[in-house]
Amino acid sequence: LPAAWRALVAFAAGYYQRSLGEVAMAVLPPELKQLDNTQLARRLARWRQRDAPAGGPAPEPPAPSTEQAAALQALAEAAQPGVTLLHGSTGSGKTEVYLREAQRVVDAGRQVLVLVPEINLTPQLEARFAARFPNRRVVALHSGLTPARRLRHWVAALCGDADVVLGTRLAVFAPLPRCGLLVVDEEHGPSYKQQEGARYS
Repeated sequence: LPAAWRALVAFAAGYYQRSLGEVAMAVLPPELKQLDNTQLARRLARWRQRDAPAGGPAPEPPAPSTEQAAALQALAEAAQPGVTLLHGSTGSGKTEVYLREAQRVVDAGRQVLVLVPEINLTPQLEARFAARFPNRRVVALHSGLTPARRLRHWVAALCGDADVVLGTRLAVFAPLPRCGLLVVDEEHGPSYKQQEGARYS
């Protein structure tokens, strides 16, 4: 596991005043704990054969609005990567800004992590990203997945096979070796913060 992932787990353990091992075991996919290196390597080889992107031409994105164009220009002109707060009411077109910025990052060979506050927002967003990136691997991470699928998507993130990872707060613990963009949609939502201990399963 990469140093950045271990540092994040250590931060969460200190923040929630829990032991390092407790947090690490809570955020790892449950099925991972049952596999040795050989079993994991076999599964990884099988997944890589089976989980290729759908492929095909990418759709032509809609023309950006004036506000979207201004936001994208501000992101492009930023001297150094940093935190940007994108204001906009529901339906104002923030997702299109995310998609275009994600395209720029993915084209540069980096990975994108998109966090949403609720599981029920994930399928629609996943479909939208998959349609926009037909030649890229888009995976979801949330507690509604089967254990086997959650492990498959988590390992795809870890190995750099997934270009875009979408999910609820537990997806923040997906180790991304090529992370270039982190989007926290509706970042004010209370669902991002656990109020009773460190529970990210």
